[in-house]
Amino acid sequence: MYVSSFKNNLIAKRSKIIFSRLIDYFSVVIISFIFFACCTSLINSSLPYVKEAYSGITTLNTELKKVVGETRIQEYDEESNSLKDISVSSEKYITCLTKTSLYIYGEKYPVLNELTKEYDLNEISKDETFLNQGEIDQKGNYNYPNDNLSYFFLTFKSENESLNDYIVDKVDYSSKKEEYLYTKMLGYENQTIQKYFIDEPSYNSFSNKGDLSRYNILNKKTSEALKNYLVYSDSTSKTIYSYLSNCFYNASSLGVKQVENNYSEYIELNNKFMPSYNIYVLSLVLSYIFAFLLGFSVVYVVNPLLSKKKVTLGMKVFKLAVVRTDEMEMRWNNNTAELIMLFLTDFSSIIFSLFFLNQLSISTYAYGGSINLFQFIIFSLGLDVISLVIFFINKNHQLLSNFAPLSVIKDTEAFEEAVISDEKLEEGKKDGR
Repeated sequence: MYVSSFKNNLIAKRSKIIFSRLIDYFSVVIISFIFFACCTSLINSSLPYVKEAYSGITTLNTELKKVVGETRIQEYDEESNSLKDISVSSEKYITCLTKTSLYIYGEKYPVLNELTKEYDLNEISKDETFLNQGEIDQKGNYNYPNDNLSYFFLTFKSENESLNDYIVDKVDYSSKKEEYLYTKMLGYENQTIQKYFIDEPSYNSFSNKGDLSRYNILNKKTSEALKNYLVYSDSTSKTIYSYLSNCFYNASSLGVKQVENNYSEYIELNNKFMPSYNIYVLSLVLSYIFAFLLGFSVVYVVNPLLSKKKVTLGMKVFKLAVVRTDEMEMRWNNNTAELIMLFLTDFSSIIFSLFFLNQLSISTYAYGGSINLFQFIIFSLGLDVISLVIFFINKNHQLLSNFAPLSVIKDTEAFEEAVISDEKLEEGKKDGR
């Protein structure tokens, strides 16, 4: 065992240590990303069992989306083979609700004239409203062409045994399905109903309302406000639109959950989908981990081995060196302990690759149990926080990666300046100065 050549160097300033660690950490991020994009992901995608799994999940995923689309709780787009964003369906629903209300009041709806670039007041067709409830099936239920929520909660659910459950908070709403839809799924509160929707006496006075519920007709003030927002983007009416949109989103989300958890056709397809998905996600997670291992090895093993002073890029930039606390040179056991701690604290860098490649969702997927990649990333981030706390309260400016190998970080520049100063002092004494 030899005394370190940096024995008389000063302990590096906190700022230099932090910046050198940041250089090394983000070097791992960049190199890992490159390895994943150019190496591990390509190898992974070329493996026969991964190809087979990917083909399976692609086909079955499309089938699952089609099943959801058939329920109409979320619309399916044939062109893109994907489910439409709920916000699109929400706007369609609120527009139809507004037109239905204006139709009941005998009002017209502004439509942009492409020739004059002005808005014309057009008659509202009954087909554009909730009054168009479509054909009646053998069980006497409507198909609601303009109202996906009513179709799912009032028709589709009641006609499918696996979904035919209207119990909420131990109360059975089977005989009160409209109340179930509007107050429990959409979540309309009494105060909101009184504020935005038509009152009971007015509702009863209209003869042209057909089979519409009171919840399908807004009061005049609200319908005018929504018309101004939908047509003229009047910001003063945005609050009403946002409220109704949030209610729609709530009902749609609850409906999708019911399909995913209870609808037998969806569950059957999903059971076929999951084995392939498990294989694909696990292979992808392993690709990220291998890419990290390669990036980590380049930064903390390969680069130091090629360096004269056996230091990383960050330490080289700021002219730092690692010495044992007893001023002896680092041995293999010290280096191993340091690498293990650096591996644990830098593991969190995987999150950047996941983020930039828009694959954060796979990190939260629990394969074969409750443990997932994201939990390890959070654990690593936790160690980073602990390391920083220790670093700022420790007089020797030690990080967590210095505690395990019993080491400190020295500043080679401080040592060289001290030596030069001593030499000048000795020369001065000899010259009688």
